[in-house]
Amino acid sequence: MISVAQTPNPHARQFSTGKPFFSVGSYAFYNTQEAQKCPMAGELLTLKTVSHVLITPLFVTVALVDEALWNTQESSITAIITKHTKNDASIIQEDQTPQETASQSGDLYSTVEALLEKHANPAVTEHGGRVQLVKIEDGVVYLELQGACDGCPSALVTLKTGIENLLCFYVPSIKEVRATNLNI
Repeated sequence: MISVAQTPNPHARQFSTGKPFFSVGSYAFYNTQEAQKCPMAGELLTLKTVSHVLITPLFVTVALVDEALWNTQESSITAIITKHTKNDASIIQEDQTPQETASQSGDLYSTVEALLEKHANPAVTEHGGRVQLVKIEDGVVYLELQGACDGCPSALVTLKTGIENLLCFYVPSIKEVRATNLNI
């Protein structure tokens, strides 16, 4: 049975089966080409009403292009997720690996990544989202806001008063946090 929860983003809903889909990582899909290794996400994205899909070990977040469409689309989306999760087969093809952060090394990158995983992601995960570290340049941390965070009316507040304050407090060399997918 699929449970459906609203998120702070009126365009997104969080779907859960009550059992893990996989053990670690997350997958964000914005088009059918990206979703070739995930038939469930591919099928969801063929619906013209779906803008993006985030799959984590415990939930699937689906965002629609218009929040008013939930009245007509929730049952179709639930049926697709049910179809792809009813057996114990993996919803991600095995040669697919979870999204990796940019190939930067060093203590600063590792520290920021650890802070995001320990403090930021648990909070945004509760709301159907995820924060992915993209890069760090000249004291600026670039993040991708995924799932319900992408397009959420509260995303800027979360980014600036939550994540930026957190990172600047623990890592004084961080000057600013920006989202690569927010138009600000």
